[in-house]
Amino acid sequence: MLHVYIKIILTDYIIKLMTIQHRRGCGMFRAYAHFSVNHPLVHKFNLLAVLSIFFVSCYELLVNESIIFSLGFVLVAFPMLVFAKASDYKNKYLSAKN
Repeated sequence: MLHVYIKIILTDYIIKLMTIQHRRGCGMFRAYAHFSVNHPLVHKFNLLAVLSIFFVSCYELLVNESIIFSLGFVLVAFPMLVFAKASDYKNKYLSAKN
């Protein structure tokens, strides 16, 4: 009897956590949005680093015609997704002063 009661409590707790997380949005994107508002210079450096990797990879791919330089596109895909989702969150929920 006690294990059924504990199972019900844990299930209810997990459902509450899932709904809270769903309402807040994805935690990583939300955290980076707050980080970019609080530390704009570091955010700009991150953008500059990712864009420079992208441009160098494009240049090397065009000049050397070696497929290994296309890994730069894969390398910047995830940070660009994080930047895009964080920007969307920032525009919707935070008052960013740019």
